[in-house]
Amino acid sequence: MKTSRTGRSLIGLLGMALTLAVSAADSPSFEEPLFDWKRILEDPLEAKVLKSSEAEGIVVEQIEYASQVKDGNTERVGGILAYPKGGTKLPAVFWSQPGMYDAGEHFPKVFAKKGYICLNITLPHAWRNSFAPFDVKNPKMGNLTRLAIDQLRAITYLAQRPETDPDRIGIGGSSYGGFFATLIAARIPGSRRASASSGQGTRSSAPTCRSSTGWRIPTRRRCGSARSIPAGG
Repeated sequence: MKTSRTGRSLIGLLGMALTLAVSAADSPSFEEPLFDWKRILEDPLEAKVLKSSEAEGIVVEQIEYASQVKDGNTERVGGILAYPKGGTKLPAVFWSQPGMYDAGEHFPKVFAKKGYICLNITLPHAWRNSFAPFDVKNPKMGNLTRLAIDQLRAITYLAQRPETDPDRIGIGGSSYGGFFATLIAARIPGSRRASASSGQGTRSSAPTCRSSTGWRIPTRRRCGSARSIPAGG
């Protein structure tokens, strides 16, 4: 089944955008103040599938991957992945959880039943205060920056899965996740597509984010919701 124009505008071309990020980072005219794209894209993920189940044609996996290294310790992040059994080269969605909840099966299953592969991750971490104030004196180690890297590393993992078409990966989220969805899309050079609902993920959040974090978020965004997403294929 072909994805509609609306679906294409949502899922975008994040895989291509990640490639553009590397090219842009190598350009003398591009200055990236927050993210080390080479490490985000190329550091070993050391990913593991901890648990797998299948029901009604949908495979659900509990996964874990290496996100960042701090003080010599590897921070491993867990998530929930779901996809149609036997699917390959599927359009994909990284879903940022509302309220920074633990990863759950609900949204991955919603997307998987529509023909997508979908991943969400747990953001609250025992080794890090996920709600700490942003450190404006050291923005690369600021809380929002590191939480965004956790999710960008998850997208790197998602792009490497054999079930995923790396040229058709989009970002979605609601509430706090809606904020991160547009934030991440804004930081990836060449990417202007994300879905944000019921939260700080719209253009109204741009002035607030800019004043509190120093990040500039382009205000032109396409917004939608999980319910509006057409069948993938």
